[in-house]
This record gives sequence, structure tokens and C-alpha cells, in this order.
Amino acid sequence: MNTAGRKFQEIIKPLRREARIKRCFAESSDCSEDIKMAHSVQNNRILTRLANEGEVIQLKEDIGESGFGIAPRLIGRKVASVATNFCGVHDTKIFVPIEKYGYQPLCAEQEFLFAYRAFAREYHVKLEQTRFFQAALKRISAPDAKRMFMDGLRGSEVTLKEMEADRGILNQALLCSDFKLIDTFRLVFRAIPTIAVSSSFALEHDLNGRQINCLGDLETPLKQLMLTVFPEGANTYILLSYFRRNKKWYSPFFKQISARTMPEKKVIISNIILAHAENMFMSPIWWAKKGNGFQEAVSSLFHRTITSDDGALSSLCNINLFE
Repeated sequence: MNTAGRKFQEIIKPLRREARIKRCFAESSDCSEDIKMAHSVQNNRILTRLANEGEVIQLKEDIGESGFGIAPRLIGRKVASVATNFCGVHDTKIFVPIEKYGYQPLCAEQEFLFAYRAFAREYHVKLEQTRFFQAALKRISAPDAKRMFMDGLRGSEVTLKEMEADRGILNQALLCSDFKLIDTFRLVFRAIPTIAVSSSFALEHDLNGRQINCLGDLETPLKQLMLTVFPEGANTYILLSYFRRNKKWYSPFFKQISARTMPEKKVIISNIILAHAENMFMSPIWWAKKGNGFQEAVSSLFHRTITSDDGALSSLCNINLFE
């Protein structure tokens, strides 16, 4: 790491620690005092299938001689995907239908819970991101950096306000077992276990370049898409979930996917994951077998789209994460 990189890390690391927060997403009178290190990707049922010697691969930001980049890193499965976003009572109670039982396609309760968990993780990320920007603005005086953090804080606060409203809607739906609030588009690939994902994001464009969300428009609420990918048995399942109120926006996109061949569908989902999902974990054995060319292509797409999809779905990279 160069001198500039080290100095940047010296500033950023304590700010990230300061931004950490422990708060139950399902906050209610039933909450216990202990906030868990809760997995958004299941440890025993999913991560164990990907892990080699207890570790999985995650793509992470890296600061080197040439600046920011993406580096694949080994991470222990026991800490992979964890966040302090559920108390002990709710982390145990809420997710029983997906923790203890296999996935049943078309099961509204299970699909709701997968989407709920992905949304809860992203909500927590936004909470900590907002606190990070607030802390940074108190510590950093350089004009360019200050403007960058002010812009980041404004966008983060707007998104968090929107997500806070949906947090209340989701928790009320959970309380009333109103699982039809969420619709889900499903795909199943016959594939060896390679990857698992739990993420919520605002898809910017469909396969034809039609805009679904404009990240620069802070006046229009974002239409969240919750993505869950997991291996089970001889299959890998892909669940793309959304609030039913946004069906008119996402239904045409899913029709576009449905019209494609199976190899094309795998490439499309791979591009969605790399363009939008940071909470993703891969099999180290599979990753090593794919070789340097594939690894560099994956890392490059992930890095290029880390702040915007950059037209990723209308100009697909020929990357398949499911073979």
C-alpha cells in the first residue's frame, strides 16, 4: 500500500468503527437486550456448502499503489455476511421457516422472509453509511473530500428515510402474516454450489436500457429489488423479490429474462449480481479453478459498477457464475 493509501486508511478505519451500530430491524417490545451477529446468508445451510476449510471468497475494496481496486479475499464463514441488525429473540424466531426447513418454491412465507432478510441487511448498511458520512464531515476539512461526503450524506439520508418507511411496512406485514405484500420472480439452475447472495438494491435499467430507477433523482422513491441466491440439493435458486406496488416496473424486466435461453439467463443473473450485490460469497475451490482471466473479468465488472450499473444489463459481459 502506498503512502496516500495508508493515510487514507488511517482516517477511514476509525470512522468506520465509529459508524457501527447495534439495532434490531424488527424493533418491538419483544426485543431482547442482546444484539446478535446475524447472518444474512445462512451459515449452516448455505455457507457450509461453499466453504473450503471454513472459508469463502468475498470481493472487497482494496487500496494499492494505483488507488482503489477490488480484491478477492478469504473470509471465515462464521463471520461472512454478519451484521448487528437483529436481537437474539427476533433472529431466532423470525427465520425459523427458512433456517430449519428446505426451500419450497411458491411458498409465500419463505420468499417473504428471504426478501425481508435481504432488505434488513441493506437497511443496516444505510444506517451505518449515514453515520459514517456524518462522522467524516466532522473530521475532514479538505474541500473536495468534504463535498464528496456531503453529497454522500444527502443521498444516504434520503434513501434511509424511504427504507425506514418500508421497514415499518415489512414489520407490520410480518406481524399480520401478510406475505403477499412481496412478489417474487424465481429461477432455478441445475448447478454445482458456486455462489450465495443476499442483497437489496435499486435496479437502474432493464435489458433494453429502459430506466427503472434514477439514483440521481432524490425526489422519486427508489424501487428496491431484493435478490437471494443459494444452493440447495443439486440446484441453485435465484429469488428476485419486490414490493407488489412496483410490479409495473419489474414485471416487464422479468418477462425479458423469461424469454431468454438458460445459458443467457445465467449470464444475466451473473451480471445483476456483479453490478448490484456486494453481499455475495463464492466457493474458494470453484474460484481457483476458474483461472486468472475469469477472476479478473469478474473483479473488473464488480469494480466498474460499484457506484452505478454503467449500463451493465444492456451490454452484458459474458460471465457465468453458475458453471
